[in-house]
Amino acid sequence: MKTYRALVKAKVQNTVRAVPAEVRAQNSSDAKWLLQAIYGFHAVVSTPAIVESQNESQGISFADL
Repeated sequence: MKTYRALVKAKVQNTVRAVPAEVRAQNSSDAKWLLQAIYGFHAVVSTPAIVESQNESQGISFADL
């Protein structure tokens, strides 16, 4: 599973804002489906993108730990 981040619409102090939300899913389509199920069909503003963790960016894998 990978972590995906997308912008979703949320009402904050009587204003609508786009806030980042993260979900764990197998692929981008599943991540979008999960976000739509949680926040509503019209709330997803951007396509989910993979979030690169610090361990991956440093070349460390879980097998090394």
